[in-house]
Amino acid sequence: GAEHKACAESAAASGLPLALLEDDTEFLYLVVTPDHKPATEEMRSYIAQRVQVQGKLMEGNGLTIIEVEEVNPASS
Repeated sequence: GAEHKACAESAAASGLPLALLEDDTEFLYLVVTPDHKPATEEMRSYIAQRVQVQGKLMEGNGLTIIEVEEVNPASS
């Protein structure tokens, strides 16, 4: 949320990967591109915003990852 925006922007600027927080479950998803690299640049403009994401969900080694195909602002 907005209270974490500055921290997330700083992390993204330093090259750390971004994650999505699901509202209902508070579950974190690491966000990657189709070539499995961190989707930091693709997600940077959405920091601290609610979004709808389409993509492929993958789980393994204790991580849940979403390979992002499409991101849009969430409808209110």
